[in-house]
Amino acid sequence: MGSQLSVASVNWAQMTVCMDVYCNCGGQTHVCTHEASQGSSEYVRCPHCKKVLRLGPEVQLSETRVVHSLSHPRPHASFQWKGTEACLVGRCTCAHEFPIVGAFQYEVDCPACGKHWHVWPYVTGELVFAEALASIAVMQEPEHDPMMDPYKVASTQ
Repeated sequence: MGSQLSVASVNWAQMTVCMDVYCNCGGQTHVCTHEASQGSSEYVRCPHCKKVLRLGPEVQLSETRVVHSLSHPRPHASFQWKGTEACLVGRCTCAHEFPIVGAFQYEVDCPACGKHWHVWPYVTGELVFAEALASIAVMQEPEHDPMMDPYKVASTQ
């Protein structure tokens, strides 16, 4: 019998987060918001292709420990729970919803039935199309790093 899965909804507006964001162009960036007042990290601009990614609303919960691998669909983000103040709402298979709040949220227990869950550090993303960009209030812009700019690096060689 396989491991059961469930989900936790992400409250982007209330989270302070450290994560690596991977675009489907192959680009990646690191995003850290140190206060919830800095705004949502739900939208991130790729420093390579300049497209905007919207990160998904849910992370997976599983009965077994998450095996980290590089076989995740792009685009996606990988949370660093060490620097993240989580603000999630977990949904157990017993149908109970419960808050997952605070740092180091690698594992949680359902307060209703006691089932132990491992919190996946990955959230999927999608590209935001041009017509939807005007409605985005807060977007994380990565700091410019000339070493990450392939045109800048090529022109200096």
